[in-house]
Formats: sequence, structure tokens, C-alpha cells
Amino acid sequence: MFNDRAVRKFIYYSLAIGGISFIITWILGKNLVQYNFTSVYFLIPFIMAVTIVLHLLLVKASKKAPIKFINNFMASSGIKLFVYFLIILAYIYFIKQDIILFLCAFLSLYFVFTILEISAILNYLKKN
Repeated sequence: MFNDRAVRKFIYYSLAIGGISFIITWILGKNLVQYNFTSVYFLIPFIMAVTIVLHLLLVKASKKAPIKFINNFMASSGIKLFVYFLIILAYIYFIKQDIILFLCAFLSLYFVFTILEISAILNYLKKN
């Protein structure tokens, strides 16, 4: 699975974006001391891991049955959104601290990793 150049490139880009996100979060945490950025530090690897795992499953599914790719993509997107929704609800219900910061960070990371995932999938499908 990791022998595929496109998959390795996606993982490298995901790790790079995750690293850049950690650096940005650290800089913001140092400058905006009134906010607690601890939850964002846990959010970055979570969204990155979910994105990588689902991308790997999509690539694997597209190799087995290319005709079912759209169904698999929609199912994985639905599962991902449901899991993310549960995480947001759990954070709001149990932690209740810096909710606006958490939601802004969550949406930012979600959009960045979704754009990365969709562009990687489109490039992968064009080549195959």
C-alpha cells in the first residue's frame, strides 16, 4: 500500500501540514496567553490520522473496484463527518472551555485536510 508514490506523497504532505499546524498553534499559544490551546494540540493529530486512514482506505477501494469508488467516497465522507460531529459535541458537552477557539481550529484543520485529501484523490484518479 505504501509502495504507491501518490500515497506516500499524501502522507508526507499530511505530516508537513500537521507540523506547520503545530508550529502555528504554538506561536498563537505564546502570543494569546488568555486562551488554552491544549485541545488544539490533540485535535491536529486526530484530524490528520482520520484523514490519512480514510484516504488509504479509499485508494485501496479504488484499486479493488473502481466502479464503486463514488459510493466508497460518499460513505467515508459521511462517516468522517459523523465522527467529527461527535467529537465537537463531546467537547462542547464535557469540556466547555474555549469553545470558539476549538471550533475555529477544528474548521480550519478540517478545510485544510479536506482540500489536501480531495486534491490528492483527484490526482490519483487522473493517473489511474
